Amino acid sequence: MTRIEYTINGDEFNLHCIGHAGFAEAGNDIVCAGISTLVQTLTTHLPEIAEEYEVHIDSGEVKCSAKGSKAIDCFQMILTGLRLLEGSYPQYLCIVKGVL
Repeated sequence: MTRIEYTINGDEFNLHCIGHAGFAEAGNDIVCAGISTLVQTLTTHLPEIAEEYEVHIDSGEVKCSAKGSKAIDCFQMILTGLRLLEGSYPQYLCIVKGVL
């Protein structure tokens, strides 16, 4: 299961995404592909929109944080996509607010 933890505080957010969804083997997992696409879209776009940002990507794990209203707006849109995935595949994706 992939676990996503996040916080939003004013104009800042923090995100921690860890684990393989387990829907299928690596390379054929549509849930992981969806999560990866959304999270990579966010982390790739942050340099263009965030006042401040930090991104750490490792095998099977992403941590990022950013500050600024445009960054929050982008994060909220990405979070909407992640929640849609969670709704369709709740046994493979868990999103938790305020844990980090």
